Amino acid sequence: MHGSAFLTLLLTVVAAGATCADDEDADNPAIWLRIQSPEVRNAKSTYDRNLAKAQKDSVAALAKLAADRQQILDDARRKLRAGLVTSLEAATKAGALEASLGIRDALAELDKSHVIPLTFTEGNVPRDAVVWNGHVYQVFDSVPGVIEAYKRCRKMHGHLIRIQSPAENLFVMRLTAEQTQTKFWIDGTDVVREGDWRYANGRRMRYINWDKNEPNPSGDEDWILFHRTTGKWQDHGPRVKGQGFICEWDKVRDAAKYASPIGADLIVPPDSVWNLKSTKAKAAKTAYDDVFRNANRTCDEGVAKVERTRRKAEEPARRALLRVLDLAMRKATQRGDLPEALRLRDARLTLVPAPPDPENPDTP
Repeated sequence: MHGSAFLTLLLTVVAAGATCADDEDADNPAIWLRIQSPEVRNAKSTYDRNLAKAQKDSVAALAKLAADRQQILDDARRKLRAGLVTSLEAATKAGALEASLGIRDALAELDKSHVIPLTFTEGNVPRDAVVWNGHVYQVFDSVPGVIEAYKRCRKMHGHLIRIQSPAENLFVMRLTAEQTQTKFWIDGTDVVREGDWRYANGRRMRYINWDKNEPNPSGDEDWILFHRTTGKWQDHGPRVKGQGFICEWDKVRDAAKYASPIGADLIVPPDSVWNLKSTKAKAAKTAYDDVFRNANRTCDEGVAKVERTRRKAEEPARRALLRVLDLAMRKATQRGDLPEALRLRDARLTLVPAPPDPENPDTP
């Protein structure tokens, strides 16, 4: 096959979303370490620095959003309490027993409540997540293939689960015991070298729990599915659909980046039912409810804007790295260095979003 024809094939495979080890860690993924081109290595270093800066700016912007929201809610809370105290004094002076009792109960409930400050860096975990041995785990429904599972965990600032001991394997059996899916994607692949099973960050797997007659070297079965009833592992191709997957965060603070920034974080939420007979007390509570909802809506909008800004800042660096990769891949193919061309292709795939699944167009 001539060089130009092979390059066309490579680019066709890329466009089709071919198999690759989609690294979910930033710490020296194997595919990038194996690339020989100094131009690509330099471009990757520049790309990593730009991403780090964009992430740092994003964290600072999120922290400001959280602080602004906290200040607004603290002020609103003080105004609500002051309004209730004034209403209680008026109701007591007027001899309105029922109104006084309702306001007194509302004040008691307010004083027992507290606003939990938002944090985007520590202290929260995803809903339904489980903490075990200092790590955080969450089971997710089916995906169109293992590459999508890697991408989704990475998008949530975690990684596809790495089972590294018999105890952790047993824990995962318990974690998945009530799930409808039978099998779940876990981290591990020999896509770079047949039989050399490694995590997607390039580290060699020290613990394995293969099922009988597994793994087998047939076809493209370079990825691992965990069987929840037996705890055994099987190697499969990348496009096996309908399987679940498990994301892992190595520290609780990592999971916080995925945790919903807005939630029911006030013990006395808006629209809580207080037996307020006083018109002034009702007005104070209504004003507070409005501020609470508006503050959360503003913060939600701000979070979305920060994410758009971060992506916009990252895009030029990503495109620049893609251009360097394409040029290096073309040169490697032309000089007949196909192993390097394939490594460059796989590295490129980690930067290119997977094509949408035609059976699940809403897949992110």
